[in-house]
Amino acid sequence: MVKNTTTERALFDTGAEIKRIRGEVSQADFARMLGIGRTTLIRYESNERAPDADFLIKMNMIYGADPSQLLLGRQSSNGNNEYQLVPRSSARPSAGHGSIIESEQIVDYMSFKKDWLQRVLGISHSDIALVEVRGDSMAGTLEDGELALVDMRQNRLDTSAVFVIQVEDALLVKRVQPRLDGTVMVKSDNPAYEPETLAGKQLENLRVLGRVVWPRLR
Repeated sequence: MVKNTTTERALFDTGAEIKRIRGEVSQADFARMLGIGRTTLIRYESNERAPDADFLIKMNMIYGADPSQLLLGRQSSNGNNEYQLVPRSSARPSAGHGSIIESEQIVDYMSFKKDWLQRVLGISHSDIALVEVRGDSMAGTLEDGELALVDMRQNRLDTSAVFVIQVEDALLVKRVQPRLDGTVMVKSDNPAYEPETLAGKQLENLRVLGRVVWPRLR
């Protein structure tokens, strides 16, 4: 059987190009960002499997990688100034009952295309960060282990949005609804979790750290 060397070369370059774009970001984090499993990413990078259309679209939206660049293994001609490095914090807001903040150390960075940030998310500043969601109370909107992009300049409460908030020592990712009596209701999207009302000292210690702007609300 005659081997299709053109296809083999294209697949080899595809895997190499994906690795180049991923850079120092771990396979697990990169896969979560793109909505695929780590095993799938490993197959893409080892050329055991060709990327599907959804993967190519997300790579183009977030990283500016042209599909032909990936499939043909061509090096990107885009300059580094077209990308913004976004820090990923070790702080992990809970989508359950809360988690204690131990550190907000930056553990690594991920690159986002500036054009995509501005055109799709309306962000043209650097006050954004990535956090990893913990728990299942926002299931259906944000899943356990999912990376969320937070705009730290957006701290005005909006009942249609999801926010990262700090209540005393707990870091949470929730919906937040001010009430007429001056209290604030903290709500989950998973119906298994009851809403909680903040009043008194808890309300005084409420800090809105930013709004989740990506992934888009499902």
